[in-house]
Amino acid sequence: MMLSDMWVGFVMRVTSLLPEVLHTMQLRGWLIGRVSGGKRPRNLQIAKGTRLHNIRNISFGDDVFVSASCWILANCPVTIQDEVMFGPMCIVVAGDHTLENGSYRFGKANRAPIVIGRGTWVGGHSVITKGVVLGRATCVAAGAVVGKSFPDGAIIGGVPAKLIRRVML
Repeated sequence: MMLSDMWVGFVMRVTSLLPEVLHTMQLRGWLIGRVSGGKRPRNLQIAKGTRLHNIRNISFGDDVFVSASCWILANCPVTIQDEVMFGPMCIVVAGDHTLENGSYRFGKANRAPIVIGRGTWVGGHSVITKGVVLGRATCVAAGAVVGKSFPDGAIIGGVPAKLIRRVML
């Protein structure tokens, strides 16, 4: 485990003792943003229970909000642009497994970067998988499983996620 991931775990544990208010979430973001990949984000807010794995591969933009109990596994780059909001219990995972000798347990990992565009809203309990690029101002409906990319202004939902409609930007 890298020192930066240990730092994230430490910050999350210590700040879980504080009341869950705006200033606590901003404190978490400030402390964690210092070790994330990319530039140091402004006004990053991270709620209680969030898990961030391989923090050096996660690039946060400014004014990002990560709600309670989200899980981001960045085995390769995950870029979260400015003004992105995550609802509670979202999962972002930049890899999966392949079948080898009749088992997924030891199959080779298949990884690809993820980009979540500026101003995107990811509804609660959504899953975003490897290789996905979400355009600017995309709205992901709660509970969606996003396994492919979508353009700017897309409103998407379902399992697997499909385009519901587009909004004019």
